[in-house]
Amino acid sequence: MISIWLCPNYNNELYLQNVINCLSDIHNSPRFSPHCTLVSGIKSNKHELENIIDNSIDNIGPI
Repeated sequence: MISIWLCPNYNNELYLQNVINCLSDIHNSPRFSPHCTLVSGIKSNKHELENIIDNSIDNIGPI
């Protein structure tokens, strides 16, 4: 299965990873990479997914 994530740029990733690590230590919970899950559990092959994404973002600029 495939998931699609948005990931922060390098500087924000460092900051967010530090926050996640500190909170994980305080609450005895697992650490994870900073991200925002857009879609999860896609049952498709990589080629089909690339076509779907390419068609979906044709007229969308950067955020």
